[in-house]
Amino acid sequence: MNKKIRAFTLMEVISVVLIISIIASFSVVNYSKAILKADERNMIANLMVMRSAVGIYTLDGRTIGAWNSLAAINNNLVLSILDTKATYACRNAAGFTNGCTATHPRGWAVHFHDEHSGGGIHCSAGACPSCPDSATPPGNCG
Repeated sequence: MNKKIRAFTLMEVISVVLIISIIASFSVVNYSKAILKADERNMIANLMVMRSAVGIYTLDGRTIGAWNSLAAINNNLVLSILDTKATYACRNAAGFTNGCTATHPRGWAVHFHDEHSGGGIHCSAGACPSCPDSATPPGNCG
């Protein structure tokens, strides 16, 4: 009888561990998605600040340069944005006037420029967690 009770208790422990493992696996996936969305919202908020600063910077006819680092952007636009995850760049190129891009380490990016969505921010590379790309109406997430 004592062996049956021990065997039954062991089965209960195994069942509980299995159930907890399944629940934990769902939590890890949801946590990862939440982190990516938080990163995206941070990048969008930083780009919104940059968009306003670029608007002020270009009021007198100036155009932005090829600023390929957050330090250069902060220096030229007199900002103090801090972000250690994403890489930022601002540039003027064909079809991309007065625009800045924030690229996540996983490869997706969000950006704004004068030619699209009235300067609205949209996904420009890869699959952003929640921001639509320029081809998906409304194509504006900030």
